[in-house]
Amino acid sequence: GITIASVFANYPEQSADIAYGLGTEAETPVTFFSAGAQAKWHVPTGPVTDWEKTDFDDSAWNEGASGFGFDTPSGDYLPLLGAGGNVGAEMEDKNATVYIRIPFEVTDPTGLSNLSMLLKWEDGFVAYLNGTEFHRESAPADLMWNSNSTDGHRDEDAAKTFFGYPVNAGGLVAGTNVLAIQGLNHTSGSSDVLFVPELLGTFKD
Repeated sequence: GITIASVFANYPEQSADIAYGLGTEAETPVTFFSAGAQAKWHVPTGPVTDWEKTDFDDSAWNEGASGFGFDTPSGDYLPLLGAGGNVGAEMEDKNATVYIRIPFEVTDPTGLSNLSMLLKWEDGFVAYLNGTEFHRESAPADLMWNSNSTDGHRDEDAAKTFFGYPVNAGGLVAGTNVLAIQGLNHTSGSSDVLFVPELLGTFKD
């Protein structure tokens, strides 16, 4: 037999250079921010309430361009750090945790989907979109302001490679959004740490 996929009744008279029939939805890649984006970061010295929330006041925090971390003077991570993104002076031998907040603007979240955070990282992290956690790696169940990662054996080649983690697009809002990361070193005395985030998605009209 024959299967009819679609039928057009009362088809209008056709004209030159005008297409008739079913339209298709176009998908456009969207980059919300990439490596080098301006962000705020802070190495806590005690508990910080609601630091991952959108409306948190981070005006007193350090400002820098992604990525964030530190390394030895000849380390491979140094070229991946942005201007103002070296956190070693505040983090090394003091605290294994660093808080990072990357703001970005969305005019209208309608039609946005397939959100993915790309991240180069060592040694662990917990990631939030507008205050809601969406992924964690090598992080303790009971997260504290001075938590360590649960694994300190991440391969440096893997750490310098972007890995993708899905993000719930339903968490986006019109206006300012914030991707927040609690970056975790294995110990406060570790010689290096790295976090380079990007956020991508798709717009379907």
